[in-house]
Amino acid sequence: MKTVKYLLSAYIIFLHFAALAESSYPESAARRRKEDFGSLLGGSGKDGIEIYDSNPNAKTLFGSNKSGGGSMNVNQYLWQAALNTLSFMPLASADSNGGVIITDWYEDPNYPGERYKVNAIINSTDLRVESLKLTVFKQASRNGSWHDVKVNARVAIDLEEKILTNARELKIARG
Repeated sequence: MKTVKYLLSAYIIFLHFAALAESSYPESAARRRKEDFGSLLGGSGKDGIEIYDSNPNAKTLFGSNKSGGGSMNVNQYLWQAALNTLSFMPLASADSNGGVIITDWYEDPNYPGERYKVNAIINSTDLRVESLKLTVFKQASRNGSWHDVKVNARVAIDLEEKILTNARELKIARG
């Protein structure tokens, strides 16, 4: 009989604490998930990059729509111009919703022993200089292996100018 009293008391205490924990927990599953994941830099996403948002039409970290819609979330002229300008290099990856183009290594036949790779990010639907970011990588062959080499900053600037010029021409041509 004494054991039953202890078990009953323990069960009542357990139910009491379970009810307290449940009442202090956020009211919806979306809110619980947001509380669990939060943001990269703290807070409720206002002073950081929000990892989770309950809005299914919200843009993700890289600007793509979670709903998987067919529309581009980047400037179509910049996107096409970047593809046109970088078409001489093999393409490793391209994501039109996220606005990311990654080329594979390209070795110019006129300059053997040097190769380049480009990462292009288009982060806006606006046709502006700030909407385009290029990173150019260069490697040189020494003793049969590739080594990273400092890239002349002018290379990225020239590529950006070509892409922006081509984007403006495409926009003018399409009205």
